[in-house]
Amino acid sequence: MLRRLGMILLGCCLMAMTVAQSLQQTLTGIEQSISRADAQALSKYFNEYVEVTINEKEETYPKAQAIFILKEFFSSNKIQSFHILHQGSSNQNFYAIGEYKTSQGKYDANIFIKKIGNSFLVEQIRFEKEKK
Repeated sequence: MLRRLGMILLGCCLMAMTVAQSLQQTLTGIEQSISRADAQALSKYFNEYVEVTINEKEETYPKAQAIFILKEFFSSNKIQSFHILHQGSSNQNFYAIGEYKTSQGKYDANIFIKKIGNSFLVEQIRFEKEKK
């Protein structure tokens, strides 16, 4: 009986580690894609529709149009660096807060991710220029 209980606990721990690793892989992929200003690579992590906010202009776009909007943002705001500074979760919702630096200033980046099935998908992405 104890052996069976031990096997069940081990299985649960392995599943939890797999979920955490998958989320971490998603966050790493998002960070790398933004660091390269690569909207196409970033879209690999998008849900079917994505809410995109750039400097208070907020709109929900189909994945293909969100790629176009972010390509425009990246080309208008040449990246110097991007780093995720903080991440957290609430239930099956996850978020990452980052800093997108350009020669014209810094942007606060907020990325909201939801676990859908076995995938972690971006539901919302925001770039807000830091106020001086």
